[in-house]
Amino acid sequence: MQAFASCGVDPAFYANTEIPLDAVLPWDHIDVGVRKAHLLHEREMAYASALSPDCRHQCAACGAAKLLKGGRCDG
Repeated sequence: MQAFASCGVDPAFYANTEIPLDAVLPWDHIDVGVRKAHLLHEREMAYASALSPDCRHQCAACGAAKLLKGGRCDG
């Protein structure tokens, strides 16, 4: 807390601010293969307590396959 105070940063602001889903985040420029839209869909599924299909049986088209040889996550 002393570090926050010495820098003039209010930690409650960052802990309690709701970030809009379409906000540009500092790490958005990093491409890990999985599309942000897919992550948002998975978030909605989690809040609905729903499971996504196993990628080995039904591709969810997350985008990660483009990083793999053969373009298959189960390969």
